[in-house]
Amino acid sequence: MSETPMTYADAGVDLDAADASVELLKEHVRSTMRAEVLGGIGGFGGLFELDLSKWQRPVLVSGTDGVGTKVDLARQLGVLDTVGIDLVAMVVDDLVVTGAEPLFFNDYVSVGRLVPEQVEALVRGIADGCRQAGAALVGGETAERTRKAVVGFVGGLALVGVTLVLHLVVEPTTEEPLVSLLVWLPGTAGLLSIVFGHAPSLVDLGRYRSTVVEPSRAFAASAAADTIKDPDGST
Repeated sequence: MSETPMTYADAGVDLDAADASVELLKEHVRSTMRAEVLGGIGGFGGLFELDLSKWQRPVLVSGTDGVGTKVDLARQLGVLDTVGIDLVAMVVDDLVVTGAEPLFFNDYVSVGRLVPEQVEALVRGIADGCRQAGAALVGGETAERTRKAVVGFVGGLALVGVTLVLHLVVEPTTEEPLVSLLVWLPGTAGLLSIVFGHAPSLVDLGRYRSTVVEPSRAFAASAAADTIKDPDGST
């Protein structure tokens, strides 16, 4: 007696949607490439050749983060591309505190049901943030968690950067009062993603829609220009 083999579709995973998502992402991923990136899209690992003529005694610095509640708010408002920039900013702004230059990212997207256009919008924003930060998007993972009844998105990024031993900031001070994180001025960057657990009680989402979806600022480019230099003073 033969048994019908189980397929991905039986488990609720849509491989056609996954393939369509990859095709939609390729252009955005390519737009983030740096000269040090080796290989193309779709490998088992992202490859990055560190230029040791530029980085003598390099220190690699890694970090990972997400944007939490802001993903849910962005989904409610139907704007997913700007939250991709937030994802980059949250990781980059941690990394540059150590004196490091962002090099490359890996992303992670978890969804309840895979809609290629929604994933494309999120990754489009991630690619935009990567270009702003000067970092490449070298790989990632998209998971369709059909058995977990996940609504919307869970997104995160892992980043690797580099600095010189000479310029490494080992124990930066990061603690600051919550009130200072809640400050927002019109015309500047949007509310920091880390305060969006409080945002629904502070902001009328309908009235201040443009403020809510405006991405946090990634300070990597300006910080790198000021702090990351070779011992002779050149960049």
